[in-house]
Amino acid sequence: MENANKTGKIKIIKAGPYIVSGNVPLYEKIIVPKGRGYEFKAGRELPQSICDLPLR
Repeated sequence: MENANKTGKIKIIKAGPYIVSGNVPLYEKIIVPKGRGYEFKAGRELPQSICDLPLR
């Protein structure tokens, strides 16, 4: 992480989405077949957006 002073928060809503606030880097992971199993491949970094939802 570039700056350890930056903070982030992930709130899990019951039967709903994850609400991510602050500086939490998010990356896509792609599941691909490998032999008789699967593995994760690195995907793209997901963009940060600004949201006006009130957090409780």
